[in-house]
Amino acid sequence: MAVEVLENLDVKEQSLLLMLLLFSSREYEIFLKIMSPDLAEKIKKTASLLLEIERPQRIQFLVARLKQLLVYQTESSLLTIELSWIIEFLKKETPEIKECILLSLPLQIQRHLKERMKDLSDSIWNGDVVFNKEISQVLMNKFEEQFVKMPYAEFNTVLSFPDIILLSAKDWILLLRELGKIALATSFASLGVQSTAQFISHYSQAIQNDIVGGLKDVNASDVISEKRVKPFLETVFVGFHNAEDLFQKSGLYLVASSISKNEIFLSQLAQRLPYAHGQMLFEYKKTILKSKIDIDSDNDKRKSLILSTIVSLSSQKIIDGRFSQCSIHE
Repeated sequence: MAVEVLENLDVKEQSLLLMLLLFSSREYEIFLKIMSPDLAEKIKKTASLLLEIERPQRIQFLVARLKQLLVYQTESSLLTIELSWIIEFLKKETPEIKECILLSLPLQIQRHLKERMKDLSDSIWNGDVVFNKEISQVLMNKFEEQFVKMPYAEFNTVLSFPDIILLSAKDWILLLRELGKIALATSFASLGVQSTAQFISHYSQAIQNDIVGGLKDVNASDVISEKRVKPFLETVFVGFHNAEDLFQKSGLYLVASSISKNEIFLSQLAQRLPYAHGQMLFEYKKTILKSKIDIDSDNDKRKSLILSTIVSLSSQKIIDGRFSQCSIHE
């Protein structure tokens, strides 16, 4: 897929490559000499793959993609960040700066914040408060710099792992619950009935019943190797409040273990989740890396499970129905 070829480039690098191939596809390598060696190598490698596409299809793709990126650059990246992140970051600002930033945010975000941030006076929403536009823009730029720039992403019927970032926070909660149940069912199947009963015996009978009831009809998978079961259980069983909380944490751990050492994508994905979930995703990724357990050996299995679960939940009309029409790109 042409779009996937571009995944190793950021938005600016993609735009540069697209323009080079559109306006000088035969001589584009001349311009590589004025780039840094690392950038030149990235551009050349990606360009060689795009040039394998037949010229008519390639030109059509390059033009369409460039238009998409130009539109993306004019929109606020904050529009695709889960609202709880913006609220959490606004809490750190003084009341004056907070109000200034609020009035500089896109109207779509303002409307949602009005319902969520009851501590603000009605005067700010009624237009009674006016700020200097230049100062407001500077403050807004500084505020946006605290977030990781979100990627350009659009829905298509071929679902690959980076596309999980398209899910809404609401759908993520439902997905994490299902993934968590599968991860727990897998781990308990590996432990065996007796060891499982002993493991959960430290918790109240009500919690035990909720866990067993929640996993009753869930099929185990092979996405968690036997040597990783104990570290997984010891991590997610710390400080959980109820079965639902445990399922969510287990799903987050599975997702964290599925993401390779790509800190940017990890941060972007975290910003699509509710703030508390995003922070836990970071925490679990650090725990997994510190454990020094090889997670790459069966990483493809976990990614495939996540994608197939998305399609399954969509087919059941539990999450966004569009994904039910997707085929999975391995």
